[in-house]
Amino acid sequence: MEGEQRSLRRQRSDVEGRLGQQRGVLEDSRTQLDAMEEYESKIGALERILERYTAYETELRENTLRLLEYRTYEYFQRLTDQQLYSGCHIDRDSYVLEVQPIGSPRLLPAWRAGGGHESLLALAERLALLRVMGFPHMLILDEPTDAVDSENVPQLLDYISRTSEEIGQVLLVTHHGYGEEQGVNLITVSKSGGESRVQQGL
Repeated sequence: MEGEQRSLRRQRSDVEGRLGQQRGVLEDSRTQLDAMEEYESKIGALERILERYTAYETELRENTLRLLEYRTYEYFQRLTDQQLYSGCHIDRDSYVLEVQPIGSPRLLPAWRAGGGHESLLALAERLALLRVMGFPHMLILDEPTDAVDSENVPQLLDYISRTSEEIGQVLLVTHHGYGEEQGVNLITVSKSGGESRVQQGL
């Protein structure tokens, strides 16, 4: 019986040792589980922040495009008396500017607008972009009167002249002399004997 008792004590000691080891493993597992739960909580918070940011970004993009549409149409109305369109639209995928002819449910790409309206719409869109993006410092126009109906040219030039009140500096490039009378600082480039000559006049 004493031998059996010694054997049982040894077994009990072994069991208690293994039990202690298992308690250590269990404690480590609990610590790791707590850390994982904290990590999951942080991931969840981050995902919620990301969802809110994505929703905000989508809303900001949509609001910016709507404002661009409104401003572009507003500027276009100032550039011509020929009111053929009921509004402007920017395609959400391609960012192509479109117009809606009055009385038509279909949108028309601005580059297909006739009567020189394509140039007027391009100018209106650029003015709107400068205003909406908060960068009204410089506008460069290369032959803005090309393809514009003659009846719209005077109004267009007059508006370009008045944009200096909204835009810090307007640079107008022309081969036809359009807009010279409103120019503040004229730079003339001419060719003589195969050489280009630059003349600046106030």
